[in-house]
Amino acid sequence: MEVWIYYGEVGLKLFIGFALVLLMFHFSSSRKQFSQMTAIDLISNFILGGILSGFIYNTDISMYGFFIVLIIFFAIVAALNWFTNRTRLGRRILVGVPTIIIKDGHLDIDKLKQAKISMTDFMSLLRQKDIHSLTEVKLAQIEIGGELTVAKKNEADYALLLIDNGVINDDALEQLQKNEKWLRKELKEKGIKDISEVFCAQWYNKQFYIIKVKD
Repeated sequence: MEVWIYYGEVGLKLFIGFALVLLMFHFSSSRKQFSQMTAIDLISNFILGGILSGFIYNTDISMYGFFIVLIIFFAIVAALNWFTNRTRLGRRILVGVPTIIIKDGHLDIDKLKQAKISMTDFMSLLRQKDIHSLTEVKLAQIEIGGELTVAKKNEADYALLLIDNGVINDDALEQLQKNEKWLRKELKEKGIKDISEVFCAQWYNKQFYIIKVKD
């Protein structure tokens, strides 16, 4: 009888754990592909797995103690996600920034080494984009998720996200060789008084595409 009670409790805990993982994926940014997951996504998933395994197989952990630990865990994850999405420092530290390998047709060897990519691997990535010579490339960067984005010399530069979720993207501005003062001036000319009014702003082919927070 005690064996059945034990397995019944384990089954109940498994069901609770499964439901919590579904909630985690539904309400967090973990619904992305693994190649797009941030450090926060990966680490929080590992920690949640450890919490659940300890809860399911350890009969000394009470339901009350388990929920207290979960509340603390979700509070920490929520705080880190807010710090990442709402601050420049958080995004730079916890998410990272794209690495520009080729700009205006010139290869940056230091950035290539910083990305820890050999020239052989870089050329292989270019061939996957149907590019067989560096002379064809005007702009190339390694994205945060590791993908390569390329603009050929006969093509327009790819779009730059200057404002993301109300936060100015300094790296994109630097790539555009502009500053925050220029951005605010351009927005003001379009009737936008403050950055907080903008959800995102994209610059493409010398034009803005803006989505306001209330749009």
